Amino acid sequence: MAKVDTVIRIRRLARAIRRLNDSELSERIAPRDAGMYRAVYSELEELRLNLLEKETLIASSDERTQQMIASVTHDLKTYIALISGYAECMQDEIDDRDYPALIRSKCDEMNGIVLKIISDAHESADTLKTRLQLVNLREWLPTVLSYATAPISDKGISISIGRIPNVRIAVSPSDFESVIRNVMSNAAKYTPEGGRVRIRFYTSTQRVYISVRDSGPGVSEEDEEHIFERYFTGDKARRQGGGTGVGLANAKEIMTKLGGGIFYRRHRSPGADFVFYLPKYSKLKDILTPAEYKLAECVLFLVGFPFVVVFAFFYMFYLAAIVARNNRVLARAKRKKNREALRKRKEINKKNKKSAKRKNKTVSEK
Repeated sequence: MAKVDTVIRIRRLARAIRRLNDSELSERIAPRDAGMYRAVYSELEELRLNLLEKETLIASSDERTQQMIASVTHDLKTYIALISGYAECMQDEIDDRDYPALIRSKCDEMNGIVLKIISDAHESADTLKTRLQLVNLREWLPTVLSYATAPISDKGISISIGRIPNVRIAVSPSDFESVIRNVMSNAAKYTPEGGRVRIRFYTSTQRVYISVRDSGPGVSEEDEEHIFERYFTGDKARRQGGGTGVGLANAKEIMTKLGGGIFYRRHRSPGADFVFYLPKYSKLKDILTPAEYKLAECVLFLVGFPFVVVFAFFYMFYLAAIVARNNRVLARAKRKKNREALRKRKEINKKNKKSAKRKNKTVSEK
């Protein structure tokens, strides 16, 4: 009977595994009589929930992608309709407006949208092509900020930059610059004229934080958890800025590959505050994996070993010279001591002889 129950439980377990393999994730895996396989069923149920969650996220991402394509298509159709209308007005000579200039302007705007999509797609496909470089933030960042904040200054927005900490970070310069440009571009895009953008720096024991806060409309609470998802453009107020919903997703991907991250911080006052962070580096061991660090130790040992041998050879002669000198000093001191002792013995013997002569002379006189 026990063998029959075991066979039945194994068959139930096999059916549950086949359902997962066939992506049948709707039915809960929790049999009433699991027996000794209860822990296995628990793990399978957890796996089912994880797969279901990932499937939901993928479906949501695909839906946003389709919405993005539909939005871009609608914008392009709008431009085409406007160009067609301008062409008809120019053909019918309705008024004296410069329709060729208007058509050229709309074509330039359409070209900008297409180029923006292509650029975002290229940035999304790129990976960290260059090796991480260890740079001093205070020395390296001002040049990057001077270029990245140009759109903000051109729009008449005031910029306030805090004191840059004197720390070292490991970055791929081109990729990290693209993150900074993206965040600054968003600040310039959504901050009105006469607004303000503040850049602040904070450090902890292990990280350095860079905060970029503007005085624009900010991000709604509903959109806050989706702003780093690809092709998410947010509410209508932010979609009017012309974004494609790719920049922040690329920024998060780059910061993750650099060992840091980026997040949105909400404040009571209006405005968006994006904070990105990176680990600080102070020692060689911090920027190398354990295997790389051990390899570096071996290389240093092999390179330094001949010098150690030569140094030990000369140091041995140096110690031998010191020992020989000390032996000569000790021998000289010993000889001097022996001479002093011999001299004293001679003096004592001389005195003894004189005293003996005096005694003999006294005896003979008597």
